[in-house]
Amino acid sequence: DPSDESLMGRLQEGDREALSELVVRHQQDIFRFSLHYLKDVAGTYTVELETDITRRAVADTLPSQITVVLEEEQARLVQVEPNITGQPPLPYEGGTPQFSETEIEVSGAASRVEQVVAVRVQLDLSEARNDFAAEVTLTPIDVDGSPVNGLNLSPETIRVTVPVSPRTDVRRVSIQPDIRVDTLQEGYTFSAGIELNPTEVFLSGDDLSA
Repeated sequence: DPSDESLMGRLQEGDREALSELVVRHQQDIFRFSLHYLKDVAGTYTVELETDITRRAVADTLPSQITVVLEEEQARLVQVEPNITGQPPLPYEGGTPQFSETEIEVSGAASRVEQVVAVRVQLDLSEARNDFAAEVTLTPIDVDGSPVNGLNLSPETIRVTVPVSPRTDVRRVSIQPDIRVDTLQEGYTFSAGIELNPTEVFLSGDDLSA
């Protein structure tokens, strides 16, 4: 829809998904872009919009022209980078993530491909008490860690495994109260049902695995 500024802006930026959205929205009314006179080189062009309406209607296209940026398509390999958002609960720890693919092919407009410094994998190990394994999606990121949109990834997902094991420097122990009834003053007694909070604590040291 030419009146959808957000969609038209994405088209001008070379977002391929925006073109698919345009076709889906207007399966009956097709807006044809006159690109026959564009040069087969990268550059910025002003393109007149021609309207081909399959049903009876008066064509009134706004805007009547758009700016198209034509870029060379580029592809290169980038490294996979893990981003662990949550560590395993005590007394467990996660090891080094292992990936089914360590390099991912990123392709698309040259200006966007050049922004990519890595492909990020988000890992949440906050509930992991055993070895973690999952199929995860990938996100290309720039030097600031922000996502770079409008690119193709091959493959789009990879398999990730992370070994999870108990820490040798942390040990979980239960609290056992030592109640000395003989120290109570005369006329007092303990009531039934003693509640503890917390019921266990973690000890940290050089080696508490024994």
